[in-house]
Amino acid sequence: MVNLVDNMVKLGSLYRAGAPSTAGQFVGGQLREKLEFNHRIQEQRLLAEERKEWERISPDHHQLQVCVSKSFPYVGTISKLLSKT
Repeated sequence: MVNLVDNMVKLGSLYRAGAPSTAGQFVGGQLREKLEFNHRIQEQRLLAEERKEWERISPDHHQLQVCVSKSFPYVGTISKLLSKT
């Protein structure tokens, strides 16, 4: 009987040595999930910052049209001055 228990313990130890423990898998899985979550949050923050920056620097097309229409008289005046010289 003692030999049977001893053999079962040895067999169990060999079996567990080849595969990671369940607790280790659980902790590793949690760690991976946390890392992936943190990565997604960081990506979302970076995208939000980039979007704000694009909105800040992107021109308002109406304002551009107003500026261009205001500059037409000056373009005509400048071209007249340049043609006289």
